[in-house]
Amino acid sequence: MTHKLSLFLLSSLLSGCTGALPAVTADTALLAQTLWPDATQAQLEQGRSMYVARCGGCHALVPPARRSPDQWRSDVSEMAPKARLSQEESLAVLRYLVTANRPTGATR
Repeated sequence: MTHKLSLFLLSSLLSGCTGALPAVTADTALLAQTLWPDATQAQLEQGRSMYVARCGGCHALVPPARRSPDQWRSDVSEMAPKARLSQEESLAVLRYLVTANRPTGATR
């Protein structure tokens, strides 16, 4: 019984964390393409998923708006080896965090 309760609480906690993260939409991909012309919606979704799974597996997730793009670049660069992110995965996480940090309609 205690094990089931622990799993339920953990699940609730994790779903609460991901609810604060902006979802990836077609508009998100267009916004990302103002910085990276080759960015895709699938890559941003992968970045969000990797952020939740790899980063959220060790510590509380920081909402993208709480850090500047330069801070995210530094954080991802520092944490990618610890999270065992490949270069491609690291780039996807960074692109998601930087794009989700920007207000919709921003172009630079």
